[in-house]
Amino acid sequence: MVGQDGCPRETYLYEGDEVKEGCLIQSDTVPLLQERVGSCTVLRTDLVVIHGHRYTAGTILLVDFVDEPVFGKIVAVYVVDNEKYFECQHLNIIAFDSHLNMFSVRGSDKSCMLRAADMTYKWPQINHKIRGENLVM
Repeated sequence: MVGQDGCPRETYLYEGDEVKEGCLIQSDTVPLLQERVGSCTVLRTDLVVIHGHRYTAGTILLVDFVDEPVFGKIVAVYVVDNEKYFECQHLNIIAFDSHLNMFSVRGSDKSCMLRAADMTYKWPQINHKIRGENLVM
């Protein structure tokens, strides 16, 4: 139930994360990843499942919440020494639809790299495309 350091372990009675096959790349080909992990070989994959949550390219995540939510769309998934990283494109909030209780969002040119273990809100966001609008709940 605890690790060598005496802290509780999340892997107690947990089968482990599921990682789909992928391809090996060098981290220096992805500048945001190289900033986080340095120069090394990483696995780029299409799918990881962490504690039952499925993360693929196109999955919308809550990246941050200050005055309003900051959403990001996963562009790529990387695995480095059993740590999972998500390269995300930030989504700009255009409006809030109170009838649907959803945010209308649009892609931006800003990106970020999230480490899965550091995410405060780990659930993928519900999203739909309605009347040409990208909506996130």
